[in-house]
Amino acid sequence: MNYLPISVKITQQACLVVGGGNIALRKAKQLMSAGGKLTIVSPQFHNEFLLLAEQNKLALITSKYQSKFLNNNRLVIAATDEQSINQQVFEDCESSNILVNVVDQPDLCRFIVPSIIDRTPLTIAISTGGSGPVFARMLREKLEWLVPKNIGPFLDRVNSQRTQVKQKFPGLNERRSFWEGFFEKHLGWSAEKSLQQATAQQLSLDYELFNDEYVESKGCFNFIDLGKAEHQQLTLQTIKILQKADHVYLTEKLNALLVDLIRRDADVSFLNERNFNFEFIKANCLTEHSDNKDQVVFLSEGHLFEECQEALGLFFSEKEDKGEFVRVGAAR
Repeated sequence: MNYLPISVKITQQACLVVGGGNIALRKAKQLMSAGGKLTIVSPQFHNEFLLLAEQNKLALITSKYQSKFLNNNRLVIAATDEQSINQQVFEDCESSNILVNVVDQPDLCRFIVPSIIDRTPLTIAISTGGSGPVFARMLREKLEWLVPKNIGPFLDRVNSQRTQVKQKFPGLNERRSFWEGFFEKHLGWSAEKSLQQATAQQLSLDYELFNDEYVESKGCFNFIDLGKAEHQQLTLQTIKILQKADHVYLTEKLNALLVDLIRRDADVSFLNERNFNFEFIKANCLTEHSDNKDQVVFLSEGHLFEECQEALGLFFSEKEDKGEFVRVGAAR
């Protein structure tokens, strides 16, 4: 990554905008929407700046930029037409360890402002690292229809009910399973549907939190044979399994290929040809997870998989545990 995506809390924090034109106004409004305490410095100001100042929503300094204006500011945006001023603002901020952004000049930015979908408390930020801001805007427009307009109030209600869910489902895996089912139902999203199949909708706030549709989370062992399948040929079923996995067993080679598809907080253990056999898996994997509700996934590439599939099938039959075998590509 060229930039670390973070969300900065600037509520009631001093922020400075250098510039008084249309672009500076747009940036100032973004900072205001996040609760920043704004000061604008420029020899001249857009009329809307004057109105906002009359309403005590920001402070104006009618002057050319001077380094003293940086004092006590947490964050600075430079939006002037003069390259020399923008350069000076950047250098002064760097010397004072202040986060700085110079509009449309990535080389003079310690942070960049992404294209934003604002459905507070949900915020979606899209960034190309400054290399394609128009593309980021166009992508945002494509995604906006997918996010319900009233997702904010919906999530506020969800947040107010998290304690109830925690009381009903004390285990982390149980809660995650509940929320996954809950959101799939109400949003109409699932791994079985592509974005093209999804439809924009309004969310009902008149829902029943607990009902019979949400079943208790159960542990599951998934054995996935990738065979000759390439990364881009993975089925939606396989991707869904990886996204919900608590523990994944695979080779380092497969991990390098699939790391972006595996759930970020899943535990990952590496297997190799020597230890991918029934006895090893039974002793070190199945026994470890047999008494909990983990979603456990084993990934292999054909020849390793077939060596222990029959024995594993008998093991699950005897234990009456849920074990699934999925073949993605042809055997190698």
